[in-house]
Amino acid sequence: MSKELVVSTRTETGKGAIGRARKNGMVPAVLYGKGGEPVMLYMTQGVVDSAQPQTGDDVTLVLDGKKIAAKIMEVQVNYMKSYVVHVDFRRA
Repeated sequence: MSKELVVSTRTETGKGAIGRARKNGMVPAVLYGKGGEPVMLYMTQGVVDSAQPQTGDDVTLVLDGKKIAAKIMEVQVNYMKSYVVHVDFRRA
């Protein structure tokens, strides 16, 4: 059984925009793979904390009411402060 993660699209890129989003409790992510262009995403820190994503996990992303099957390819963690800073998803 895969975890369901609620995500939203993001339009801003760059260090400044990502830094502001992280201060507001958002975690940047990207969805890539066959079947579409890469999609830049945000998840709330609460969703990330409750899901505890691990590399290799199968998940279902809920984006604008649409469910997308995906696999977690990489989870980047700030090891000094123990929180997730970025997640990469690949379409399943």
